Amino acid sequence: GESTIMPPSHLARSTEHMQYWISTSTCGFELSSSGVMPDDMFQHSHLLGVLKLSRCTFSFSSPPFLCCHSLRFQSLLHCQDLRTRTSNAHHYHTNSDKELDSSTTMLWECFQSLWVLDLRYTDWDQILSARMMDLMTQLRELIVMGANNWDMSHLRGRLRNIRKLRVTKSTCCFNNDVFSEMEMLELLDLSGNTITRGMTSLSGAARNRSLQTVIIGGNYGLKMISFRGCKELKNLLLKGYFSSLEELDISGTSVKTLDLGGVDATSLPERIILLGCEKLRAILWPQHKESQEWSGMLRIDTTSTSAPADGRGVPKAHPHADQSLEQQKEEKFKGWQISLPDARLLRSLYPARYKSLRGCHIDICHAATLVGSMVQGASGDEQVQVQPYTRTVVDSMYRDFLKYRPAEAVTAWEWDCPKIPLPPAPLMRRFLQVTCIIKVIMHGQGNTLLEDANTSALLLPDFICNGVSSLHVYDNPSITSVLAPPQRSEWTRLIWCRVERCPKLHAVFTIPMVRQGMFSDNVSTGFQSLETFWASQLLTARYIWDWDWTMATTHIKHSGNFESLVFLHLDYCPRLIHVLVLATPSVTLGALETLEIVQCGDLREVFPLGPELQEQDKIIEFPKLKYIHLCELPKLQSICGRRMSSPNLEAI
Repeated sequence: GESTIMPPSHLARSTEHMQYWISTSTCGFELSSSGVMPDDMFQHSHLLGVLKLSRCTFSFSSPPFLCCHSLRFQSLLHCQDLRTRTSNAHHYHTNSDKELDSSTTMLWECFQSLWVLDLRYTDWDQILSARMMDLMTQLRELIVMGANNWDMSHLRGRLRNIRKLRVTKSTCCFNNDVFSEMEMLELLDLSGNTITRGMTSLSGAARNRSLQTVIIGGNYGLKMISFRGCKELKNLLLKGYFSSLEELDISGTSVKTLDLGGVDATSLPERIILLGCEKLRAILWPQHKESQEWSGMLRIDTTSTSAPADGRGVPKAHPHADQSLEQQKEEKFKGWQISLPDARLLRSLYPARYKSLRGCHIDICHAATLVGSMVQGASGDEQVQVQPYTRTVVDSMYRDFLKYRPAEAVTAWEWDCPKIPLPPAPLMRRFLQVTCIIKVIMHGQGNTLLEDANTSALLLPDFICNGVSSLHVYDNPSITSVLAPPQRSEWTRLIWCRVERCPKLHAVFTIPMVRQGMFSDNVSTGFQSLETFWASQLLTARYIWDWDWTMATTHIKHSGNFESLVFLHLDYCPRLIHVLVLATPSVTLGALETLEIVQCGDLREVFPLGPELQEQDKIIEFPKLKYIHLCELPKLQSICGRRMSSPNLEAI
């Protein structure tokens, strides 16, 4: 049929009505009544740089634009092979076709200078054959949409200059790690595809310093997604159903928000690894029902940009660290492992049903305590011999406190700290088998991302306080207290707590009274499950539990507070005034078996009584107390009130 040329001024309002059109950078749109392109159409277009063809028909084995040696941009939308159209058959390649393709490959110079290739709903898979892609050495952007049964495995090892690669809404097959050698890639979009075979592993180039955005749609066969070491990766979006996905690893990237909101809740990865993700601030989880709680493995480390090659991101211990204690943590908490300097990220764990974990341990320490290798000792510390079986490491800042004391004054007999327990696992709830360890790494003084600006107290989300089973606060020069938020937080599951070498800590716990119900005057202090408390070398601590005991006397009605406490140890807390106020009869220590306090010079009374108990003048019962060890307490007046009973006492 005849062709007519339309001037550029009419392009915008006319394109919607064009059934067949051709766009070039020189002649505007050329209409064709039949849609079949003449073979000689571009014979004088050697300098043509941009070519867009829509719903055109031409010979794929010898297209009319072969003479366009200056093409930079090529777009094909809903185009057909002439032989396919004339035979009214599906596109296929006979042996003669392939011979023709091979013989004319040397003539495909138009692709050697190409920067952008856009193929949409054009069934021409031979254009991405190995032979053709070897010619596209300058290709920077490839767009494939609506492909049908294309073999994309030829991409591997080719298109090394590619910047943007989009394969969407297609049915195709890939090889494993087909993009792993594209070191210049900036954007990868694989959304809405059906992968028929081949690809179980998807990874980026290990040396890629350009990749910024990755979009991956649901894939039935994909088992592993890894973009470890792609430092510039900022955006990762997963959506759809991943029936076989076992691992997602984006360690060492710059991702700020891991968006899993579009993933089917039943197909989350079994393992999510985010080591060295220093900029990570949030994880968005999919909506799911209670019966779909995720029980996978989570690894997060935002304290460093380096991602270890072996996938391990556990910080090394400080010289002061009790190595047996560190070993306990490694052995017992192998599920979720999280290290972070910004406690706000912890709020992202709530939708993943963090509070339903079997056992959770939290470490709170200073960045300076994490060293590059395991260290057995340090010249700046004094080793204080206490017992043939154990010893206490006294920080150098306590030398002024100790140097005028005789040697026997700093020798103390003590019992070992009980081991970190794990709550028993319910037999009927499989997802409660998962354990968790969280390391909160604080930096500098007054870190506003972690601490209250006025008190330098560590702020933790309320569900963390409610869910944690063990807590270790150590080697932190700036923290003043572990401050629980006022809303609904009670430390109800805390079983084991150890606090040591925090010179500015004035109170271990500063916690407001928590009302039980909106209209109730009854409040709770929490700590119903606490069994072990150990405090050591707290230079300025005045209190262990600092509450408004006037309010407690008025409102605490029920029993249960501290009823499980078995082991209580304090050493080298020279400013400590008291340990725990027994404000009302409901605050009891009926399970306490071991009480040990050493080198607390200002301690006057261990368990002072509230006004109500003082007026009653009753005998305070400690029915299970067996061992008492008190040493270097010059101001101590009493343990608890004027009268106490310990019928099972064995040693004092």
